[in-house]
Amino acid sequence: MAIREGRWDCPSCASTGIFGRHLECPACGKPRPAGVRFYLSDDAPVLVDPQRLAEARAGADWVCAHCGGSNRAPLPGCGGCGAPRGNCATQRVTDYASSEVPRSGAAPRTLAAGAPGGGAPGKSGAGGCFRFGCLGLLALMVMGNLVTLLFPPVGGEDLVAAVVAEKSWLRTVALEERHVVTRDGWELPDSARLVRRERRVQRYDQVLDRYETVSRRVAVTEQVPDGTETRTRTVSERVRTGTRSYVCGQRDLGNGYFEDVRCTEPEYETRTRTERYEEPRYRTETRYETVTEREPVYRNVPVRAMHYTYRIPEWRPSRRLEERGGSTEPSWPVVRMKGAEREVERTQRYEVVFRETGGGRRHTVPMPHGRWGRFRPGDRVALRLASGSEPAILPADSLSSCRRWHLGKGKPPPDSLGCSPPPARAP
Repeated sequence: MAIREGRWDCPSCASTGIFGRHLECPACGKPRPAGVRFYLSDDAPVLVDPQRLAEARAGADWVCAHCGGSNRAPLPGCGGCGAPRGNCATQRVTDYASSEVPRSGAAPRTLAAGAPGGGAPGKSGAGGCFRFGCLGLLALMVMGNLVTLLFPPVGGEDLVAAVVAEKSWLRTVALEERHVVTRDGWELPDSARLVRRERRVQRYDQVLDRYETVSRRVAVTEQVPDGTETRTRTVSERVRTGTRSYVCGQRDLGNGYFEDVRCTEPEYETRTRTERYEEPRYRTETRYETVTEREPVYRNVPVRAMHYTYRIPEWRPSRRLEERGGSTEPSWPVVRMKGAEREVERTQRYEVVFRETGGGRRHTVPMPHGRWGRFRPGDRVALRLASGSEPAILPADSLSSCRRWHLGKGKPPPDSLGCSPPPARAP
């Protein structure tokens, strides 16, 4: 199996990338300590030098208990102080999966919360920056909305100038008249006057009378086997063709070298074949059978109840009185009862017609009486138009031209808009 030379970092002088063949740091001369972390660079070549291969296959290094120096496995005594090997500990041999092979001398670590870049909320790092960024964004949004309200963009005005063209009102009074009518039914109302009553057949109930024996021929259909039919079909199956060997990891040999760890897995291929099979065939046969059953026979039994004919008073719509007008004070119709009449309902409707000063379009808006009375023909207003709903009625000073004039940001608008004079400014 292929062997590659690893590297290690000196903990004494912080030198990095030292080849695994070196038992001492070339920079500071300190011996390689016990437990040093070996790692394998991505571009480490496969060893072909016989001397290096012999070092790698000799076994894990051992560490002298007296001077702490690393020694190759075959040495019986320490090359630094001459002490015998004895029971000195050896470097650890570790197997790594391909995705876990160490690529640097630094041990893996996780970023602590609150460290720079750790993202602890409300502290230094991304959390604090995010908080102040949100505050700035909120301030920009508030300022943008304020500017839009004070100085709406040209062409984006959603208000139109209008004038009260006319007003109208309608009041109605509904009347009913009392009539005495003749009705009949199976119950007698409390307020009715009886005219006639008699027992009548209200319904018929079915009662079992007897059973009769009935014979009839019934068709029975069934599927009957009618031989077989030869067909062909394509069958796919997975067939094992051999075994594949591949590098599945690396073994840290504990002496500065890494050896490929190979794994095997079976190899398969999909093969198809055509096979013949027999499929059963059926035919439909119909035969008739005589079925004898006992069927119930019912008779209708009349059920009688008391039926009433009576006279009862009834209120029917008779008249609807109306009173309508324009800008005059609304009034109710004068009600003069005739015969057996009574008042049922009073309704009222108030409308104001607004005409746009520019385009001349008219908008009819219904409203309560109290609000209706505050408008006079010729009053100037602002209308906010919305598709599918009634226009909203606002003071004329809500128009963009009026607001800009009051803020000193534009010329005086035409008198037709109905803007009020701007407030007097202090000298």
